[in-house]
Amino acid sequence: MNYIVNEEMLPENAVLLTVADTAKYLNIGETKTRELMKKYRTKFVIQLGRRKYVHKDLLDKWLRAQIIHG
Repeated sequence: MNYIVNEEMLPENAVLLTVADTAKYLNIGETKTRELMKKYRTKFVIQLGRRKYVHKDLLDKWLRAQIIHG
């Protein structure tokens, strides 16, 4: 997958991203974002109550590893 990060689409100083924010950040759809969150929930997903968020720093770290290791 080719992930092109879009920093301009994020709320300022965001640490936890919603599904919509993450989709905008990765330039992918919300359905694909949810699939990634489900598949890699132990890598960068944080659950607060019933809501799930993506930790931006952990996501960035995971993305860099994908680029390096393919």
